[in-house]
Amino acid sequence: MYLGLEKDDTGLLDEGFIMQMFDQNVNKARENYLKFVYICDDDRIKKEVEFEDEKTEYRSERKIIVRDFDPKDIAKFIAEETGINEVMLHIKNSRNTKVARALAALLMRSLCNYRCSDICKFFGNITQSRVSKLCCIGVDIISKDERYIDIINKFIIEHTAAA
Repeated sequence: MYLGLEKDDTGLLDEGFIMQMFDQNVNKARENYLKFVYICDDDRIKKEVEFEDEKTEYRSERKIIVRDFDPKDIAKFIAEETGINEVMLHIKNSRNTKVARALAALLMRSLCNYRCSDICKFFGNITQSRVSKLCCIGVDIISKDERYIDIINKFIIEHTAAA
């Protein structure tokens, strides 16, 4: 495959990465690879192998998820869904708001493209490690609690339709 004689049907090999170590020119890289593998400069082997300069095309096929929701909309939505006052999201060390803060942190991390430090600024007086822990708690909540399993989709549907 590195010599260009066969194709990698599995997609496991990154021949460009290996070949760049031998030379930038494809034909020269294949020639140097052949010398490296066989540790010889035998003209007979070179004549048996015919090099072709094949061009490749990379297609990502990646779908971009838009993450530009407003964190204030998330806070308002979470407050309504959990039945707490929105101001309570900013209150530290309250057992009653742990679920709401966890869900809000998770949604902000997922849908606002916010880093932990950005969420710290939004909540106020909270550490990045606590935000990270809240996100873990939020994942646990949406995977186990029937009330919140579809909360992310519900938020997206409500706020995409409004826009």
